[in-house]
Amino acid sequence: MGIEGVLRFARMCAQVFKAVRELCLTQLREEIGKLDIDQAFSSREHLGKTLLSDLNEVTQRWGVEITRVELQELQPTATIAAGACSVYTGARSH
Repeated sequence: MGIEGVLRFARMCAQVFKAVRELCLTQLREEIGKLDIDQAFSSREHLGKTLLSDLNEVTQRWGVEITRVELQELQPTATIAAGACSVYTGARSH
């Protein structure tokens, strides 16, 4: 393989990594959107398994297999965090 082939391969890998990352974020948003706020923060294992399945469904067509998905940290936006605080405050006052 010549230098051009190596460079083409490197660009292709970078594009695949970017595509997988974008696909993962899209699928994560979709799955979290199906859950209420409590479930979203307590369901990392479930979300990881669902993402792994969803990602492999697409990436195997590209010749790529995802072997593991790990959600290290979920940070809600300021709007979602404020909404969650008001829900918890309302639930405690009743």
